[in-house]
Amino acid sequence: MTPYRLDPAEEEQTYTFNDVFNPSAKLLNSCPRSYIWATREEVSTLLHNSRHELAAEVLQRLLTAQEVAYGTEDLEVLRTTYQLAIIRQKQCQHKKAEGLLEPLTATSTRVLGSAHPSTLNTAHALVHTYRALKKFNEAEILLKKNIQLLIAQAGPDLALVTRNHLGLLYVQQKRPAEARKCFETALADSESVRGPNDIDVLSVIGNLAYVYRDLGLWKEAEPLYNKALATTVQTYGIEHPETIATMASFAASYAEMGRWHDARVLAEKVLAARQRQLGANHIETLKSQYNLGNIYLGQGSFPEALASGHILMLALALRLPYGNGASTSPPALTGLKKWECFRWQHFYAVCLINNERYDEAGALHAKLIGNFESEEDNEYYSHCFSQSLYDLGRIRKHQSRFREAESYFRQALAVTEATEDVDSKAYYIRVEALISLLR
Repeated sequence: MTPYRLDPAEEEQTYTFNDVFNPSAKLLNSCPRSYIWATREEVSTLLHNSRHELAAEVLQRLLTAQEVAYGTEDLEVLRTTYQLAIIRQKQCQHKKAEGLLEPLTATSTRVLGSAHPSTLNTAHALVHTYRALKKFNEAEILLKKNIQLLIAQAGPDLALVTRNHLGLLYVQQKRPAEARKCFETALADSESVRGPNDIDVLSVIGNLAYVYRDLGLWKEAEPLYNKALATTVQTYGIEHPETIATMASFAASYAEMGRWHDARVLAEKVLAARQRQLGANHIETLKSQYNLGNIYLGQGSFPEALASGHILMLALALRLPYGNGASTSPPALTGLKKWECFRWQHFYAVCLINNERYDEAGALHAKLIGNFESEEDNEYYSHCFSQSLYDLGRIRKHQSRFREAESYFRQALAVTEATEDVDSKAYYIRVEALISLLR
């Protein structure tokens, strides 16, 4: 297909803030290419400022206008659809993402071909959504089909990324032997062609090391981690996020092996780097603090664990009081999406329960439940909603308010039945809580 060219009249066209966020009917009906690109730039700004819902609203209006003006097979329509689907994924609104990505994958295959990078990116995004919705069979079928098409059309090397996705699907399903075979095949087909510094090859190496670790094959995992870390440092530098992530994974492996000193050295470097780059209150920094605290505990160094780790998260993990001068409310955190804020507030509420501060925990859970009820399309929020109902039932039981406890346990069970498998651990926990209360 030929590249798009702007009409001469469009080259000088500029658009105001109001044109993008409150466009006229005339502008939407004509939907010039320059307006499409200007809107996308504004959407990128919104996303940078974590205003995902407004960005989705603007894109949805643009997409509707584009489809009327240009049809569903227009390349710019495909791009807008993909961008909107990715926003829905980031919002954990996976059903909406699925509704966009399934027809988009079919259209992209028809218009661009199955081996086109845009088609592959769309298919991989759909697999991500299937995994989030626990539609593992659909994800596996799609990935295997794409692997066969890529091998037939372009050779095994170009199937590397798709094989990597298939291996990650097996990891999620607790099928480590199949994941191992998938990653090993991907590496054998592509490393000699692309070289060890290729970012996709590095990803497969790291994932294979993780699977070896999961299978207890420490001798096989360690050289892969060393290789991944050395190559990442050489390619990106010591301060690059990919390097820091590799070091964090390597530290976790050493901790599982009981090599606490080696784990500590790497974990301290990870924490220092994230404090410099992200600040003390960023979510990734707090995770690093928590992981380092656990390593100190593994070494038997309890004072250092308390001093280094995020005190609320350590209190949750260790079931300990917060200590003198501890905060009585969730800390202010930066770099969080909306669902991550909910998660940390929920963790804090569990800390309150573990420390028998039931009135405070009950008040926080009641607030969270009110927020979750306004997010009913979001699968992650549904899980948290069920968990908060269950925890509020536990609180009312401790307070001897048994009728309220029964009501919350029943509501938690109903939400879990509607949103999760009936053979899930969460379902059985809620059933057992209700039976125990009614005895």
